[in-house]
Amino acid sequence: MLNNCTYKKISSTIIKGTFLVGVLLFPNLLLAQENPPTPISVTVDVVKFLDFGSFTFSNAGTGGTVSVDSNGSRTSSGDLILLNFGATSSSASFDVTANPGTILNISHLSNIELTGSAGGIIYLNIDSYSPGQTFLATAVPPMTTPISIGGTLTIGDILVNPAGNYTGEVLITLIQQ
Repeated sequence: MLNNCTYKKISSTIIKGTFLVGVLLFPNLLLAQENPPTPISVTVDVVKFLDFGSFTFSNAGTGGTVSVDSNGSRTSSGDLILLNFGATSSSASFDVTANPGTILNISHLSNIELTGSAGGIIYLNIDSYSPGQTFLATAVPPMTTPISIGGTLTIGDILVNPAGNYTGEVLITLIQQ
């Protein structure tokens, strides 16, 4: 009986020792996830800029909003009338080159000030994204993943926001998750 107990104890010690030697000799076998490719590279090329096209106030001149969504559809609210001549409206479009499976998040400021050529300030809020504000790069480089961004202009009355071209700088950042 004494020999049988000694054998079990030695057998248990051998198994524990074998596991410990395996961990020390083959540590790479225990990795749960592959490291990302080095260096991680994301590039963005501008295809076209966000443009709200031409619009004007109706007789009341009290203001409103003009929106262009990520698909390029334009709408207005309040006292604004969309015009179908002059500048053509479009969403902003970008081509993103990144490794497939890279998760990216679009980040930007809200209520961006745009200054008018004849005075006045209107506000831009970026609020429409395709394929989404957080998205997955799907194309294998050199192919690109296209993204589109739309927004809404908030315009005050005609006395505060006279007719003219309104321009400003919009900083869009892609954050790799």
